[in-house]
Amino acid sequence: MSSRKRSGGGSGHKSQQTMTVVFNSSSYTKIKEADLFTFVEKELSVPGSFWPDCEETDLETLYMVKVVAHTGKHKFQGMGSSVAAVRVEVQGSAAALVDNENIWIGLDLFSKFWSAEVERVRAKDALERSAALANGDLIEAEDGGACPDLVEVDADEAPSHVHGPGSRGGHFIEHFHPPRHARTVMRKSRRKSGEQVEVLVYVYTCKHCDKDVTQEGSGSGALSGHCRLHHPLIYKEICEVSSHTKFQIRDGEMIEIYTFDEAFGKHVTYCVESYLDYLPLWRSRKQGCRTHSTSLDARYTPPEPRIAERIIMIIDELMMEELQKLINQQRAQVGGTIVGEQSDAMTKHGVSYIVLNGSMVLFRNGRFSIAKFLLDYGEFTLGPHTAKNMAAWWQGVHVKFGINPLVDIGTPTIDGASNGKAAARFVFKKPPAARGAAGRPNAPRICGVRIFNKPWQDA
Repeated sequence: MSSRKRSGGGSGHKSQQTMTVVFNSSSYTKIKEADLFTFVEKELSVPGSFWPDCEETDLETLYMVKVVAHTGKHKFQGMGSSVAAVRVEVQGSAAALVDNENIWIGLDLFSKFWSAEVERVRAKDALERSAALANGDLIEAEDGGACPDLVEVDADEAPSHVHGPGSRGGHFIEHFHPPRHARTVMRKSRRKSGEQVEVLVYVYTCKHCDKDVTQEGSGSGALSGHCRLHHPLIYKEICEVSSHTKFQIRDGEMIEIYTFDEAFGKHVTYCVESYLDYLPLWRSRKQGCRTHSTSLDARYTPPEPRIAERIIMIIDELMMEELQKLINQQRAQVGGTIVGEQSDAMTKHGVSYIVLNGSMVLFRNGRFSIAKFLLDYGEFTLGPHTAKNMAAWWQGVHVKFGINPLVDIGTPTIDGASNGKAAARFVFKKPPAARGAAGRPNAPRICGVRIFNKPWQDA
């Protein structure tokens, strides 16, 4: 910036649009408007080109600013409508050269600035890490072999209270002095949002060799790695009592357990087996299940219940996508009335459940066949088992799979309950143009009642 005091910055809409084009990183994370409040009091660097009257020699100079306020309705000059924006103040000696009361940055441009700041911090941290590794001051963390935990934003205080006995890293931390907070780094969260989060970095000093070990967050990979490389006897003792180390003592021998990627195929098989046999997912933490699985493959450990649940949910989503494709494919090859349905509802221990099984005519390799499948099953959350509630759930399943009940479904089968019969009337009723000579307003298809083993027809 020049020595004369400048205006608040690229406040005009045209100016900010130009900056968005000029400052166009290859990729950036779009910040949600609802999350803007989390950036208040945070600092980032802004290039001199943000100010429209910046001298050419200062265009690429970075100036530190702090976010002091945010709003969802800021009116930029030359812009017809209000947009989300943040107000920043220049820090340091450069603050005297600008009007610090009126510097606003639109949400899109701020997202790009923040993404660039995250990349700069990441690059700086990578350089520091490389230098530390070269000097032997840092032990790379090892993968514990289980599915990685979600990244957590740690508290300001040292995490000594997190690593209590029996917790992850509890055995290793006993061989180190209390940690010292070294710095804070930005890391990409492993949550679905993929947002950037702050992670505290701590330095631990080994009680046996006085060597400093750097560890991010509340994990213990670097601590276990130090013990494995420099204190193998201690590491072996911990492996004998801990189930969270990469190396385990099994049948008297130290073996390296599978990483999550290596074990994923086995995890899928385990989850499918548990689902088909109605086995509880928490059994993977029981000694009997672990002993049985390790007897088949010493390197394998079944997944934690929450990981198994996620795998089953992903399998269910993939199967639903495949079923939708299959229905569309067979509808084109076979024609109408390719799907059959069987519905049922029950209440057990005060909880209501509902199921819709399906069957479909398949035409493959020049031959017709019948395939059975499950359209939907679960707890009934729409209230009492009234005909309208059941019909609403039934119709929702049809919408999810793109099924037209009057075209695709042949002969649905229901139980003998009156609410099921009434629900079928709602689901399979014909429009006025398709009614028969009798003019009945609610003429469903003929269904078979399983429990009475005789046909039922709407009367």
